[in-house]
Amino acid sequence: MLKPEKMIKVAVVGAKDRLGIASETLYRMNLLHIETPQETQYFKIGTPMEKAGQFSRSLLQLRSYISHLKLDPTKLTVKRRYKRREIEEKLSIKLSEYQKEIGNRIDELKRINDSLKSIEAELSAIEPLKVLEIPPNLLKGYKSLRCFVGFVKADPSEDIRKAILDFDLIIKKFNDQYVMALFVRAEHGDEACRILQGYGYKEITVPDVDYESRTLGLLKKKEELFERKKKIEVEIEELKVKEAELILAIEEYLSSEVEKAELPLKTLTSKHTFVIVGYIPAKNFEEFKKELENQNMVVEQLRFEDHGPPPTKLNNPGFVKNFEVLSKTYAIP
Repeated sequence: MLKPEKMIKVAVVGAKDRLGIASETLYRMNLLHIETPQETQYFKIGTPMEKAGQFSRSLLQLRSYISHLKLDPTKLTVKRRYKRREIEEKLSIKLSEYQKEIGNRIDELKRINDSLKSIEAELSAIEPLKVLEIPPNLLKGYKSLRCFVGFVKADPSEDIRKAILDFDLIIKKFNDQYVMALFVRAEHGDEACRILQGYGYKEITVPDVDYESRTLGLLKKKEELFERKKKIEVEIEELKVKEAELILAIEEYLSSEVEKAELPLKTLTSKHTFVIVGYIPAKNFEEFKKELENQNMVVEQLRFEDHGPPPTKLNNPGFVKNFEVLSKTYAIP
């Protein structure tokens, strides 16, 4: 049976310059479920602490590496636990190292994949050009002529003939469309372009060398890129095996630091004071109050009838824990 635990509503009040200490204490105690604040005439929602931006950027970057590495903490056998102090000592060096060793390799993989896509696109474009049986040097480089080389959905010769008397059109069927090369005098270029647009004209880039030479060059480049890609992927996998535990430990640390640095977004502040309202288990009130008052803050219990019903925390035996649906903030309500 699901057993609700009695909760009470409290307000934590302190000097604004103690908000950082409040954040550390509340996170460490993990008891307070913070209520969404409502601004008043004199109290406004605070702004994140100065360190929030840097921590957020580092966390975002690290999570992109974790995503690429497909690191899943639920499937990783943890062999050692890192202490908070260890992580803080390694943080700057390791983030810089990961940017160099992982980030730069990921960026190179993206460039390689982009190049491979370009090669495939050019190889695909060469095939229809071969069908025309016109050497590439005859499809470009004219001064007095405009040459249009590309795909159209249907034969445009009739419409071209009505508008332009002097032209040369080579057109052949290619799969479910047509590939064509149209030659017109330069002064008729705009009119020819207008007509072709009506037939869904898509230009094909003509290579500077003959088709066979270009194809061989592209295939060689493709093979080189695949070899480089495999090498980088092996290097990244080796880094993953070596650094997985520390990467996940740093991710957890940064997540907690971002959460603490963004506490002001759940806080009402005036020029000199902050107020945090939320819920804690009733049994922990004295402990909670004593800890915060030792940090020169004030804790007051609020009446529910003035502020609405509290959230419910489930206090269940171990065998039903897996059936609880929990949301994690500074604590579980």
